[in-house]
Amino acid sequence: MINGHRCIAISQSKYMEKFFSHASYSGRLLYSQGIEEIGFYGRGIAFNEDYKGWNYHRQFFTHALLAPRFMDTTINFTNKLYKEMSGYWQSLGKQNTLRNNYDNDNWVLETDFYGWFHGFANDLISIVITGERTYAIDSYYNTQSTIKSEHPDALVEDGYKFVNANVNLIRDIFFFMFVGPFMRHYIPIIRNMSISMLKNRDYLFERFDEIIKNRRKKIEEMPLDKDMNSDMLTLLITANTTKSIAKVKALDGNMLKPMSDEEIRINLFEAIAGGTDTTSNLFCFITYYLCKYPHVKQKMLLEIDSIFPKSSEKFHVSRNDISKLKYCKAIIKETNRIIPVVLFIPRCTVEEYEFAGYKWPTSTHFHLNLIGANNHPKFWPNPEI
Repeated sequence: MINGHRCIAISQSKYMEKFFSHASYSGRLLYSQGIEEIGFYGRGIAFNEDYKGWNYHRQFFTHALLAPRFMDTTINFTNKLYKEMSGYWQSLGKQNTLRNNYDNDNWVLETDFYGWFHGFANDLISIVITGERTYAIDSYYNTQSTIKSEHPDALVEDGYKFVNANVNLIRDIFFFMFVGPFMRHYIPIIRNMSISMLKNRDYLFERFDEIIKNRRKKIEEMPLDKDMNSDMLTLLITANTTKSIAKVKALDGNMLKPMSDEEIRINLFEAIAGGTDTTSNLFCFITYYLCKYPHVKQKMLLEIDSIFPKSSEKFHVSRNDISKLKYCKAIIKETNRIIPVVLFIPRCTVEEYEFAGYKWPTSTHFHLNLIGANNHPKFWPNPEI
């Protein structure tokens, strides 16, 4: 039961397919007064139950993410951030050797892998979405090192505050989803928590609005013949405008109207929220399974060495290189099969419908149990291997 509603778990892929194709299952969440109060219900993609509104945002969102220039920007900054992060690892390793009188050329570093990749994902996603860094890698380095990062403390601290506000708002959304309005409004301790969460939302929305306003101004003042940034924010602002980088059409072939600042703000938050923890968690899961299966790790390294010879001075990944990494791609997919970063997807019927031999009433809540389907013994001979 979820908030008094019966919830049906679906763990076979043959049944799940219906929920992605039939109009009777187009609903994703039952109405939530809490989600509306915190400002997300009916907006963006994740909490938008209006099909036209959802599809409008989805088309802009996917168009921006699939743009070739956006992909190139992502790859370029992945290279830059990895170089910076690996430099910090070397710095910490050498500090460790000095403290322990080890050989400086053979440093060893024992560290929290998740902490680094959470910072890496936050920096990367923020850059490719908004065009601005959060300095999350530097912030984490500063907590581990006696030598501070080269970036100004004010920038690092401001980025740390922004990252925490995003992380907290993700948590707060679930709080408003599952804690009823009476408790949020009238139980003293919980009421104070709710007020604090709404203040955090207001701070974050104001930050996004400021970023959007500054970018709009920069784009308006930019000459038409000058190339603009290819981050998601620029693509969302300029799509279907006189300075358009991209044209986005509706399903009927007509051009969609440009996005408002409020619509862009929700999409920016959803992109950051959906891309940070999922990315960092997946990298940690991959690392765990590579350690558990050393023969897979060895095969992966052989593929990498075949594309990036050890004799080369620089390790710089290109889009063309990524297309060659077939075994690495298989490792990512297989890890996400065994332990998906999204464990389930909610759906609910928008009308009465017969399914799996039963007739389900309107507003029946379903959970598509992805981890159950991905490890179902009927479809996978060795699901845990």
